[in-house]
Amino acid sequence: MLKGTARKEAIKKVMAKKETRIAYCEHDLFVFGLYYFPNAFGCKSAPFHKEWAKAFVGMEHLLIIAFRESAKSFWLMVYFVHCIVYKTRRNMFYICYDKPTANERLFDIANALQTNKELIDDFGHLFPTFAKGNT
Repeated sequence: MLKGTARKEAIKKVMAKKETRIAYCEHDLFVFGLYYFPNAFGCKSAPFHKEWAKAFVGMEHLLIIAFRESAKSFWLMVYFVHCIVYKTRRNMFYICYDKPTANERLFDIANALQTNKELIDDFGHLFPTFAKGNT
């Protein structure tokens, strides 16, 4: 298994081509998050983020309990977007303690599908946009 710089360079080569990028990201949620949401990675990820990404893929039920500001909502958003673009789940629920928070989280998912250029380039428009003249 490649480690460190060699792994990063190998991933860069894979990610450069659309077909291999799509195939690779289908099975690696962490790399999917890195590629399609790079602005969220201002600093090095915690090891438990990689563990969460592995746990999300192929899970039936998952409970994550972590401290505040540990990126739980971000990784759940990445997982939802991943499921949508790869069509791995038909029905998903986002349940929060209160309705406004749930609305905010669902808005983040819809916004990513409507505005993320890399997602749109690779997977097309998967969520309707309501720009001027397009109602």
